[in-house]
Amino acid sequence: MTIDASSFASRKFDYLVVGGGTAGLVVAARLSENPNISVGVLEAGEYLKDMPNINIPGLAGSGVMHEQIDWCFQSVPQAGANNRVIPQPRGKALGGSSAINFLVNGRAAAEEYNAIENLGNPGWNWRQFLTYFKKSETLISPAAEFAESLQIKWEPHVHGSDGPLKKSYPKFVWGLRHPFVQALTAQGVPNNPEPGNGNHVGSSVSTVCLDPETVTRSYGATAYYEPNAHRKNLVVLAGVQATKVILEQQGPSVVATGVEYTSNGENYIATANREVILSAGSLKTPQILELSGIGKGDVLSKCGIQQVIDLPVGENLQEHAYVPLIYESSPEYETSDDLAIPEEVGKQMNLYQTKKEGKFTALLFSALAFVPLPSLLTPAEVTNLKAKLAKDQTIPKDKQFEFLTTWFDDAGHGQAELFHVPRMLPGIASPVAGKKYQSLVAGGMHPFSRGSVHIQSKDPLAAPAIDPAYFRNTLDLDIIVSALKFLRRVATTEPLASTIIGEEVAPGPEVQTDKQLAEYCRKHFTTMSHPLGSASMLPKEDGGVVDANLIVYGTKNLRVVDASIIPIQLSAHTQATVYAIAEKAADLIKGL
Repeated sequence: MTIDASSFASRKFDYLVVGGGTAGLVVAARLSENPNISVGVLEAGEYLKDMPNINIPGLAGSGVMHEQIDWCFQSVPQAGANNRVIPQPRGKALGGSSAINFLVNGRAAAEEYNAIENLGNPGWNWRQFLTYFKKSETLISPAAEFAESLQIKWEPHVHGSDGPLKKSYPKFVWGLRHPFVQALTAQGVPNNPEPGNGNHVGSSVSTVCLDPETVTRSYGATAYYEPNAHRKNLVVLAGVQATKVILEQQGPSVVATGVEYTSNGENYIATANREVILSAGSLKTPQILELSGIGKGDVLSKCGIQQVIDLPVGENLQEHAYVPLIYESSPEYETSDDLAIPEEVGKQMNLYQTKKEGKFTALLFSALAFVPLPSLLTPAEVTNLKAKLAKDQTIPKDKQFEFLTTWFDDAGHGQAELFHVPRMLPGIASPVAGKKYQSLVAGGMHPFSRGSVHIQSKDPLAAPAIDPAYFRNTLDLDIIVSALKFLRRVATTEPLASTIIGEEVAPGPEVQTDKQLAEYCRKHFTTMSHPLGSASMLPKEDGGVVDANLIVYGTKNLRVVDASIIPIQLSAHTQATVYAIAEKAADLIKGL
């Protein structure tokens, strides 16, 4: 049920959840399964049930940096990007970033989830994550003919069959996918028919958060809120902004008693009898913690905030970055470039609305692959990069570093994600009317660079200072440059080579040396929008903010449940992992 700001403050809740996004709605829905438990949710955005930018698969991504449904954050100037300011999209709607992402529902390698446990978090391993991946989802399997044509061989035992989230395979597959995948195979990157079983290296057809019956996005709001909105013990207050957690010293522990929030210029306080759960995401959760007096002394003192608990809140921020190569494409293949033409948009939208067919049923990308370093480079090149890694004195030699160095040249770990987009990605080159394009994209998966996100003032409505520290460590840049060079080889490999017309559009044939490619990356990379680690689940002595039960150190009943607790970057799009974290967190809170 929904309620106004004043009435919300007058109620007594057992649990208050700050953030009605990917994780927050999972926790709220699961806790409210007990009719004797009352749960209140505070969400800054609105519930936009019928918004096409959210619901229509072919419009996925159009919500990014859309003021109505995105916080539209920006980074601080990035030295590794020639002091560019990089957009930092984060969902601002019921459903959070699950409402604006590109629908990919993938999983990292099993060893990466085991690493989370080995960093000092008992129970956070691949086996447990798989249990909660399955609990969150229902996989709708594709038709046998479709699966055979795309070499999909899903393993039912690693997918859920009765969870809230609808998970399926893309309804429409771009024709350019096939030559791209075949060229990858020719270059030593094989097809992976089931990337969800803990081994995701190779090219694959990723599962996506798409309801194939309605051909619309399945996300936090439709999967976890809508079916439970009738519950009287689940109360959602949208369109308000949480400003801080109310903390009281009770004996040796700090107790969270409520949350302050603002609506239309008025401040209110909602109370929580049992727990406050922060699910505001990797960029907002640290801000709320710091505004509440939990964080580093120097950060808080500069903003005139009294420190309640000294913790490295906002540190250890890690992010993925990507950059494309662009080519003119043969006109015989369909691309989405023509969706810039009003007549084609009208035609395709009519096809979608009347028959649930056409380009608006498709995703932005056509294929993706996770590729280890030995597949990108020669043995000598790998040796050279490993030598550079060994000599690097700028990387913190912490426990995460041990895993990153182990995975660095491991053939079972994707160091780069490669994906194909059947259109020209914007912001790099100018398309010529009537021509078609394709973009071959490379992203780094396990960055050594660590950034931060911190408050800049006491003003809770001010944006935080976001510093992902892109390419602060140049090894991250080396890996993307290596991936771009590999993609250039793929582009000259049949059958993909025959789909390309003329010379490379971007960066262009004049850009050849590693130094030139590195400069191209600095000028044109952007974020994959997978920030994590800013309230890490680690032992306190290792820089942790929360323990293995997700309770903030020094508090009795304040938890964090979102991507900020993940202590090490994963080779995956993060939403499936966040759903699993929230499902497990709900069981932890219930004492299961």
